[in-house]
Amino acid sequence: MPSVYLALHDDMGNYIITIKRILNRWWGGALSHETTIVNQAGQYALPGGGIEGGETARQAAYREFREETGIDLAAEYMVDNERVLIENDNYAVIDCEVSSAFLKAICLAANANIRASPNDPQRPNSAQVRDWEHAELRIVRGDNIGANLGVALAIPAPYANAVSRARRHSQLIDWYGAIGTVIQEVEQGL
Repeated sequence: MPSVYLALHDDMGNYIITIKRILNRWWGGALSHETTIVNQAGQYALPGGGIEGGETARQAAYREFREETGIDLAAEYMVDNERVLIENDNYAVIDCEVSSAFLKAICLAANANIRASPNDPQRPNSAQVRDWEHAELRIVRGDNIGANLGVALAIPAPYANAVSRARRHSQLIDWYGAIGTVIQEVEQGL
């Protein structure tokens, strides 16, 4: 299972999704020499990434969220009703519930963290962000999440050629559509 994603939501059926950045030079908490095209550039996604040696899917989902948003969910917010929503050979989705107030606070804090630093626009605002993959986090209704996840968004013209030259598998979003369908079914009680 190479990848894991966090389906972070509240008890009202609202989920955090993200819009991926297109280009990035901030990886591993440092400025890289090369500009990289972000996986799923410019598309809606869930926070997540690869599982590292010895990690459980849950541990990896929380670590990836922390690295990408600068927020340590386990330390800063009370998490309820955590479970594995999807697990297959390609990815896992960890379903994690917080209160509505926490979901809004997490989204606001994460957006503040991932905003470009006023001192250096090539860095995120928070040094806690290790991998700057997200342009913006949003809260959407789970019963309509499929209108975002897995739906291809146009890339702005100046970046379209660069994204089209990226590794094909790094830009695939089909599994987000499958994840969106499962979340919608859960929220609709199917």
